[in-house]
Amino acid sequence: MDNDQPSDQPRFLMMTLRRKFPQLAQACALVGFILLGSYAAADTFDEKRTAMSSTVATQPEAAILDLLKAGLDEGKPTQAIAEARKWMRQNLPKNAMLLYYAARAAELSGDARGAAALYQQYLKKADPKAETTRLAVIAGHALLKDQLVDLSGAYSFNRGCLDRLAGNPAARQLNHWFLNEAIKRKDAVAVANRLHALIKSGLSNDLRITHYDTYFRWLLQSSNVYADQPGAVVSSDELVAACKRLVKAMTFDQESALRLDWAVSVRHYNLALSGIQAQKKKNNKKNQTAPEDGKPVAKVALPIAEAKALLAKYPHYAKWVQDGWAGGGNGRYYRGNVANYWTKDTDAKLAPIVAAAPKLSPMQLAELMQSWRDNYYGIREIRLMDIKAVRDYVNANPKQMNSRVGVILLEKPWSQLTFEQLQKLAPNLAQNASYKASIIRAAVAGGKDKNYDKAMTALVGPEAWRLPQHHDQRNALVHRYLKQYLGGKPSDQANKQWVALGGGISTVDAKKEATAAQRLAAFRKLWNDYKSPQPKIPSVRERLLKILPFTPEALPELLKDGSIDAQSIAKTILAKGLTGQDPVWKELETTKKVNVSTYAPGILYLAQRHAGGSISELKRRQPKKCVPHPLEPALRQSVANALRQNKLASWQVIAWVNTQFPENNAEQVKLAQELVKSPQWKTISSEARYAVRQWFERDVLTPAQVALVDAADPMVVCEDLLALVETEKDPSAKGKKNKKPKKDAADLTVEEKVAIAAEDVKIAVAALQTTIDRLRKSPVRINVPEKALENLVTLDSAIFSNPKSKELMLVLMDELKLATGTNNFGYRFIEAMIAKPDAIAIHRAAFFIWQQINRNHRSFPQTKQLMQSLVDTHPSAVSVMAGNALDAFARHRGHSYFKRDVDIPLMKALRGKAAMKMGLIVIPVPKGDPAYPVYQSQGDWISGNDDAAWDLLDENWDAFMPVYRQLSMAYLKWALTRVIYSRDEERQETLIKALIGWSAEDGTPLSLSERVEIEIAYGDIAMQRGQVREAHAIFSRIQNNEAYKEVHLRLV
Repeated sequence: MDNDQPSDQPRFLMMTLRRKFPQLAQACALVGFILLGSYAAADTFDEKRTAMSSTVATQPEAAILDLLKAGLDEGKPTQAIAEARKWMRQNLPKNAMLLYYAARAAELSGDARGAAALYQQYLKKADPKAETTRLAVIAGHALLKDQLVDLSGAYSFNRGCLDRLAGNPAARQLNHWFLNEAIKRKDAVAVANRLHALIKSGLSNDLRITHYDTYFRWLLQSSNVYADQPGAVVSSDELVAACKRLVKAMTFDQESALRLDWAVSVRHYNLALSGIQAQKKKNNKKNQTAPEDGKPVAKVALPIAEAKALLAKYPHYAKWVQDGWAGGGNGRYYRGNVANYWTKDTDAKLAPIVAAAPKLSPMQLAELMQSWRDNYYGIREIRLMDIKAVRDYVNANPKQMNSRVGVILLEKPWSQLTFEQLQKLAPNLAQNASYKASIIRAAVAGGKDKNYDKAMTALVGPEAWRLPQHHDQRNALVHRYLKQYLGGKPSDQANKQWVALGGGISTVDAKKEATAAQRLAAFRKLWNDYKSPQPKIPSVRERLLKILPFTPEALPELLKDGSIDAQSIAKTILAKGLTGQDPVWKELETTKKVNVSTYAPGILYLAQRHAGGSISELKRRQPKKCVPHPLEPALRQSVANALRQNKLASWQVIAWVNTQFPENNAEQVKLAQELVKSPQWKTISSEARYAVRQWFERDVLTPAQVALVDAADPMVVCEDLLALVETEKDPSAKGKKNKKPKKDAADLTVEEKVAIAAEDVKIAVAALQTTIDRLRKSPVRINVPEKALENLVTLDSAIFSNPKSKELMLVLMDELKLATGTNNFGYRFIEAMIAKPDAIAIHRAAFFIWQQINRNHRSFPQTKQLMQSLVDTHPSAVSVMAGNALDAFARHRGHSYFKRDVDIPLMKALRGKAAMKMGLIVIPVPKGDPAYPVYQSQGDWISGNDDAAWDLLDENWDAFMPVYRQLSMAYLKWALTRVIYSRDEERQETLIKALIGWSAEDGTPLSLSERVEIEIAYGDIAMQRGQVREAHAIFSRIQNNEAYKEVHLRLV
C-alpha cells in the first residue's frame, strides 16, 4: 500500500466510489454519518475513544484534538496520547495545537522524551505571543534539562527553537542558561544568532545593560585572540556571517560593533592565508578567490575597510588593529604562518593606523610608536619601518622621538648614517631614554674627526643615564658599537673613564628588606634625577625600574605625576605586579598584578580559587586573603584627580575597579557615581564602562535598571514567601509585615482554629500569587529558594488542601517547574495528596513527588499504598507515578531507601496493571495468528517484563518482521538494542535496513529524532563489527546532515 499521504486515501476512495458506484457510495456515506454522529454524541473521553476505536487513523484532525483535550480534562492523558500516536503514525498534523496537546498529554503520561520532541515540533509552528507557546517553551526545556538531565538535549532544544521565539517572555528567561551553556561549548555562532534575535525582538537598553552586555563582550573577546590560539573559538565562514549580521543590528554600541566587525574579519583573513583554516574546517569560500597555484587567497579589502571605519571614530584602537594584522599581538606562539598574511598589502593595512596617529593622546601615541621598533613582534618579516606609511609619518614627525617614551625609528642602522645626518638627529634624542640615543649623541660629541676621548667623555657623562647597568650589556650593546663607529683604538684615559663609570650591577639603591621610608627615599632620589632635563646618575632609568616592583609606596607619586612617562611606568608596573613588606602582599598571590586592560577584579579571582566564587565564603575560609587591595586608595585618588582635570584614561578606571573590595566602600561608590554622571563617562572605552557597571551594579544603575536587577533576584522575587517567618527568627524577611506568633494549639477553640486556617490560606494564596506573578515577569528563570517553600509549612495545614492555595503550588510544580524537593514542604504536600487523592493533580505533581521522595523518604510507604489503591480507578495516574518512581530509583545515589528486589518489580507490575486497565496492551490479531506472540511480547515489554518480552520475540522473530510497522517505535528501538547486544548479525542487518528504508520514505511517520537514532544504531553496528572507517563515515554523515542540525542526538 502506498502510504505517502495516508490521510488523503479515504477522501480519494469516496471520490472513486461516487464516480463508479453511486449506490455503494451512498451506503458508505450513511455509515460514515452514523459513525461520526456517534462520536459527536460522545461526551466523555471513554465514549469518544470507544466511538473511534476501530477508525483512529482515518479520523479527522479535529476529532483527535478533541479527544486529547478530553483526556487531559479527565485525568486520562496516557490513554489520550496512546490514541493520538496511532493517528499521528498515519497523518501529519496541520493544526499546531494538536501537537501542543499531544505534547502535554505525553508529558503528563510520563513520557518526558516524547513530550519534549512534540513540544519542539509545536514550537516550529507556534505563534510567538501565544500563551501555549510560553508553556511549551518552559516544558520542553525543563523536561530535558531537569527531568531527563539531558543537557545536550536541552541545549539543542534552545538552539533549534528559541531564536524564532526570542520575544517570548518564557524564551527570554532561558537565555542566560542557553548563552552560558553556549559559552562553555565555545559555540560563538549560537551566541551571535541569539543576540541578534534578541535585538530584533526588541531588546531594551536597560535590559541589555543589566543582563546581556556580558555576552556581547564575550563574543568580542572570543575573536580578540591570537589567530591560532589553542582552545579558542574556531573561526568559520558561518561565524563571520553571524557576527556581521549581529553587528548591523548593534546600533546601541557602535564602538563594540565596529570592533567585533573588524576582529572576526581579520582573524578569518589571517587564518585563511596562513593555511590553517583549510586544515581545521572546510570553507565555503564565499570571500576567497582561487589563484593560479590553487591556494585560496582571502580578500583584504573588507577588513581594511572595517579597520578604517573603526579608527575613524575610535582612533585609540590603532595599536589594537595593528596587533590584529600581526596575528593578534606580539607573543611568540599561536599566530600561524605570519609571513603568509602580514606581507600582503601592508601599506594599505597600515594606512588607517598611521592616519589615526595624530588623533591619539600622547600616551597612546607613545605605545603605538613603541610597537614600531624592530623585533617588537618577534618576527623578521614584521618590520614597520619598511612600510612607507609608517616611514613617512616618522620622517615628518622627528620630534616624536624626543621624549622619555620616544622610540628611535630610522630607515637604516645609525652607523650607516653620515655625520651630518647624525648631527641633525642628535637634538631630537636629548630626552629619549634608549641606550642607542647615548651612543648616537656620544658619536656626535666625538666630532666629524671621531675623537675617541670626546666621545667617551660624553658617554660616561651627560649620556650615562640611559646606559644598562650590567657591564656585559654595557660592553656588548654600547661600547662595542661606539668603538666600531669611531674606528680608532681608545686611549688609556678613555679606557679608565669607561672602567670607572659608576652605577653598575653591584650598585644597590634599595633592598626589598629595607623600610618603606628607605625605599621611598631611594625612589625619590632616582625619580627626581630621571625626570630632570639632564639626568646625572648613571643607568638611572634601569635602577629606577628595578626598585619600583618592591616599592608600592611610590605608586601614588607616579600616578599623581601627570607626565606621560610617569603614567606609562605606573601602568607597566601595575600590570607586572607590585609587592611590599606587609604580609598582605603574600596573601594577594597573582592579584599583585593588576589588570589594566580588561575587567578582572582580584578579589573575584581569589574567591574563585579558594571558595568556589563566594566572597563571603572566602572571608570565612581565608580571612587574610579577603581584605581590601593595598593599591586601591592610590588608584582611587588617581581616578578622582583625572576626573576633575578632565584627563581620565580608560586604563586608570579599569585598574581601579580591579582592586575593589565589597565592604566599607562608601567613598568608592560615591566616586563611581560621580564618574557615571560625568561627561567623561561617554569618552572612556566600553570595557571601562562595563567594568564600572559590573562591579558597582545597582549603585551606578538607573532606577529602571535596578528594577530589572531586582526582578532577577530570587530573594526579591520570593520575598513574600520569605517574609512568612517571624522577623526575630529570620532576618531574611526583608522588613515585610510578618505574621504574629501563634498561640499553642491546645489553647485554641474550634472557632479560633477555623479562623486561623482561613487567615493562613489567605496569606498563603497572596504570597504564592505574588511570587508566581514575579516569576513569570522575571527576565531570567529563577528557582524558588528552598527556604521560601519551607516557610509555607509554618502556616496551617489547611493551605495544602485548600483548592486555591493547592492550585498555586501546582502552578509552581507543573506550569513553571520551579519547585524543588524540600524536607517539610514536600512531605506535607504529599501527605495532603494521599489524604485526598486527585488524579489530575497527581499527574501534574508526579515528578515533584518522586523528586521529594528521593530526597526525603518518609512518604515512600504511604505513596506505594496510594498507588496500589488507585490502579482500578485512576490507572493513568498510577502509570505516570510508577514511571517516575523507576526514573527516581535510577537517579538515586547513596544508601537505597527502596528495596531493589521488591520495589522495582512492584513499580513495573503496577505500570503493567495500569496499562492493562487502560486498554493499552491490545493484541489486534487472533490467538492462532503467527504475529500473536509478537504483540504479546510488546505487551510484556510495556508491562516492564523485559526478559519475557525478549524470549517471545526471540522465538518468533520470523513473524516479527512482517508486522514491525504496526508496532510502537519505542518497542522497535528496544528490539534493535537487544539484537545489537546479542550480536546476531543477520537480525541486525535485517532490522536496521528495514528501519532505515522506512525512515527514508516520503511521508514517513518517524520523527527526526527517531531517524537519527536509527542511523546512530547503524553506526554502532559497524563499530561492533570492527568496521571503523564505515562507522566514521556514518557518524560524519549524521553530523553534517543539515536536516538533522536541530536534533541534539547528533551532537552527543
